[in-house]
Amino acid sequence: MAKTKILSERILQNFVLRWLGKEGYSIPIEEAFFGEHGVDIRRKHWRYDRYWLVECKGDPDPAKVKNPGSRRENSFRTALG
Repeated sequence: MAKTKILSERILQNFVLRWLGKEGYSIPIEEAFFGEHGVDIRRKHWRYDRYWLVECKGDPDPAKVKNPGSRRENSFRTALG
Protein backbone atom coordinates (compact mmCIF):
# COMPACT_ATOMS: atom_id res chain seq x y z
CA MET A 1 0.00 0.00 0.00
CA ALA A 2 1.41 3.36 -1.03
CA LYS A 3 1.87 5.96 1.66
CA THR A 4 -0.16 9.09 0.95
CA LYS A 5 1.31 12.53 1.51
CA ILE A 6 -0.59 14.84 3.83
CA LEU A 7 -1.61 18.08 2.16
CA SER A 8 -1.69 20.76 4.84
CA GLU A 9 -3.86 23.84 4.62
CA ARG A 10 -0.80 26.09 4.33
CA ILE A 11 0.59 24.12 1.35
CA LEU A 12 -2.82 24.16 -0.32
CA GLN A 13 -3.11 27.93 0.15
CA ASN A 14 0.29 28.44 -1.49
CA PHE A 15 -0.76 26.34 -4.53
CA VAL A 16 -4.01 28.30 -4.90
CA LEU A 17 -2.25 31.67 -4.51
CA ARG A 18 0.30 30.73 -7.17
CA TRP A 19 -2.44 29.67 -9.61
CA LEU A 20 -4.50 32.81 -8.96
CA GLY A 21 -1.41 34.97 -9.55
CA LYS A 22 -0.78 33.31 -12.92
CA GLU A 23 -4.42 33.95 -13.89
CA GLY A 24 -4.20 37.68 -13.05
CA TYR A 25 -5.85 37.57 -9.61
CA SER A 26 -3.01 39.29 -7.81
CA ILE A 27 -4.66 42.09 -5.81
CA PRO A 28 -5.23 40.99 -2.19
CA ILE A 29 -8.46 42.08 -0.52
CA GLU A 30 -8.56 42.15 3.28
CA GLU A 31 -5.64 39.75 3.64
CA ALA A 32 -6.41 37.10 6.28
CA PHE A 33 -3.79 35.51 8.49
CA PHE A 34 -3.32 31.76 8.76
CA GLY A 35 -5.78 30.24 11.22
CA GLU A 36 -8.06 33.29 11.23
CA HIS A 37 -11.85 32.83 11.06
CA GLY A 38 -13.45 33.35 7.65
CA VAL A 39 -12.39 32.97 4.04
CA ASP A 40 -8.69 32.13 3.64
CA ILE A 41 -7.95 33.80 0.29
CA ARG A 42 -9.55 36.92 -1.23
CA ARG A 43 -8.19 38.09 -4.57
CA LYS A 44 -9.27 40.55 -7.27
CA HIS A 45 -8.26 40.41 -10.92
CA TRP A 46 -5.81 43.18 -11.74
CA ARG A 47 -7.74 44.23 -14.86
CA TYR A 48 -11.38 43.22 -14.37
CA ASP A 49 -13.86 43.38 -11.50
CA ARG A 50 -13.70 39.64 -10.89
CA TYR A 51 -13.05 38.10 -7.50
CA TRP A 52 -12.08 34.75 -5.99
CA LEU A 53 -12.97 33.93 -2.38
CA VAL A 54 -11.40 30.62 -1.38
CA GLU A 55 -11.75 28.56 1.79
CA CYS A 56 -8.89 26.04 2.00
CA LYS A 57 -9.18 22.79 3.92
CA GLY A 58 -6.08 20.67 4.35
CA ASP A 59 -5.92 16.97 5.16
CA PRO A 60 -6.60 16.09 8.80
CA ASP A 61 -3.75 14.79 10.94
CA PRO A 62 -3.97 10.96 10.82
CA ALA A 63 -2.62 10.77 14.38
CA LYS A 64 -5.60 12.79 15.65
CA VAL A 65 -8.41 11.60 13.36
CA LYS A 66 -9.68 8.03 13.27
CA ASN A 67 -11.12 8.19 9.73
CA PRO A 68 -9.48 10.94 7.59
CA GLY A 69 -11.70 10.15 4.56
CA SER A 70 -14.93 11.02 6.33
CA ARG A 71 -13.31 14.13 7.80
CA ARG A 72 -12.38 15.30 4.28
CA GLU A 73 -15.93 14.71 3.08
CA ASN A 74 -17.38 16.62 6.02
CA SER A 75 -15.01 19.56 5.45
CA PHE A 76 -15.95 19.64 1.75
CA ARG A 77 -19.68 19.69 2.50
CA THR A 78 -19.21 22.36 5.15
CA ALA A 79 -17.26 24.55 2.70
CA LEU A 80 -20.06 24.21 0.14
CA GLY A 81 -22.67 25.23 2.68
